[in-house]
Amino acid sequence: QKTTDRHPEVEIVFFSFDRSAQEMANYMRDMNMPWLAVDYDKRDDHALITKVAGETIPSLFLVDSAGNVLSQSTVAGKDIGPDKVLADLDAILSGDRSRLARTGTQ
Repeated sequence: QKTTDRHPEVEIVFFSFDRSAQEMANYMRDMNMPWLAVDYDKRDDHALITKVAGETIPSLFLVDSAGNVLSQSTVAGKDIGPDKVLADLDAILSGDRSRLARTGTQ
């Protein structure tokens, strides 16, 4: 929430791998998620996310407005945690894209 307050150009969107719309709604409610979510019934329209995420849950991705994956918490099918993605987001928002290479982002 802090990031979107300071950077209104950033949009956080939840993409669910839950087994039902009800499970997704319950998870979002239980986690107090204040952000938007891709409609459960429209998840198949987002093949890039399912391709990049694979079977890893949870996954965090940094995607630009053109749909390019800038950073991700999944590497070779394994979750490495959100720290890399959050550091890359911080680098982009601070204007220091040179730090992206040091964190392994392409």
